[in-house]
Amino acid sequence: MKIRFIAVTCFGLLGCLLPAARGFQTPEQPALPNYDVRAATKAAPPDAREDQAAASLKSRVPAAQIARDNLLGSPKLISAARGFLTGPNGKGKAVTPAQIDALPANDPHRAIKAFVNEHAALFGHDAKTLSAATVTRGATVSAGRVGVGVTVSVGGAAAVAVTGKERVVEFPA
Repeated sequence: MKIRFIAVTCFGLLGCLLPAARGFQTPEQPALPNYDVRAATKAAPPDAREDQAAASLKSRVPAAQIARDNLLGSPKLISAARGFLTGPNGKGKAVTPAQIDALPANDPHRAIKAFVNEHAALFGHDAKTLSAATVTRGATVSAGRVGVGVTVSVGGAAAVAVTGKERVVEFPA
């Protein structure tokens, strides 16, 4: 009997206090206007050379997806819906054997540099730009498990995912 009385009293008090427990009050002043002019700016459409480079990449890797930056119009992320962008050791698919063989075999970022060199028309630069990059994070990947192989920074930050067999998984440009 006492438990029922206490429970009904608690629920009654809770029901009376709940409407006053709002966590948000409407502001008294009107909202500030949006001064960001970037939203009104349209990105330049890709030129014919970039379109041709994107078509070349998609012909080699049919599941390739290229997400473009809304402001700059440049590639923001290149990934494959299924599989990898390159084959084992960076050879095949989106990278020709000649492109990967042109780089030293002991270069730890060989697959990434070959991918950038192969698709320089799409990026607007080649792997020489990465020589000024600093590796901010690296991880060793064993037994072929996917992991972040390197995070490079050239002015901004970008992470490139590489498997243990040096297959490029995705490339944020």
